[in-house]
Amino acid sequence: MHLLLLLVVISQVAGFAHIGVTSKISTATELLATRRKLLETTILTAAGAVAISTPPAFADVSDGNELPNGIAQFARLVKTKSNIATVKKRLSENAADIDDEEWKNISGFLRRIYGVGDDIKAIAPKGKGSEAEALADQLRQYSKAGDASVNARDAQALVSILVKCSSILQQFFDLTADVPDL
Repeated sequence: MHLLLLLVVISQVAGFAHIGVTSKISTATELLATRRKLLETTILTAAGAVAISTPPAFADVSDGNELPNGIAQFARLVKTKSNIATVKKRLSENAADIDDEEWKNISGFLRRIYGVGDDIKAIAPKGKGSEAEALADQLRQYSKAGDASVNARDAQALVSILVKCSSILQQFFDLTADVPDL
């Protein structure tokens, strides 16, 4: 990129090779026109150099594989709430069919719920940070408590914990809503 810039500057300077100490400009008008042309070319060259040398903006979203931070965190919250409903349904309807591997996956899901507490704190609305932090702490406590239910293979206790986690997430969504109820 810098090589291209150097070539542009050299080509502009080479175009003024006829303006030297030995060249004879007879009239004031030619001198003024030459100076004006030199000034115009210098300004255009400088503007071109700035335009060429400005690095492009880099973002994680450039590949289209990721969302920007605030939106990604909110999407994780929505997805977690949706997944809680799915896990609750599975635990309520077919708790006897859940094998050890699935209980391990449910334990991992509780860890993800715990991690969503960071997302809650990060995207908390201004002026409501302390309320959001309290909700995040409650969510973490319930997700920790859910681990004991997973270890005991107690599906009903885990369902009640997931209901509470879903309720906490809904409270956060209500906290972020800035449209008044009618």
